[in-house]
Amino acid sequence: MYYAAAVSLYPPEALASDGASGSGCTPGAGQLPAGVWFGHVSAGAPTSVQFDLACWYFGDLAWEVADTYGDTAENDYYVVNQNPTLRTVPVGPGAVVHHIDAMSLGHDPIPYSDWLLEPEGYLTCPFDFCPLWLYVNDGEVTEIVEQYVP
Repeated sequence: MYYAAAVSLYPPEALASDGASGSGCTPGAGQLPAGVWFGHVSAGAPTSVQFDLACWYFGDLAWEVADTYGDTAENDYYVVNQNPTLRTVPVGPGAVVHHIDAMSLGHDPIPYSDWLLEPEGYLTCPFDFCPLWLYVNDGEVTEIVEQYVP
């Protein structure tokens, strides 16, 4: 079971062999398997989100990956998104969003349904550029953690 035990401004540790944070960025076609997935949510509905999976690299690896693209990893992170596929990911009942508060930059847990109604904060989610982590268990999102980007 994947859950956000200690939410912070830093990304989850790398769980995948590709070095990307979270569960990586190559889950295969179809529904997202159980894991912690980075990407962007462009739209939200009462029972699902439109999710664009991406790769989040942090620290030294971010600089190495950025260099392969002829780029730099400003602020010690680098995002790679070479696949434009949008996935409709079911959101489970009782899902929680760890929303970044605009004043403190801390994470406040709110019900997913409230997040859809009040998208104000440090990030404007769920809209075109909303970087976050989906925690997927048993085929549905159980938690969402907004990702701070300086």
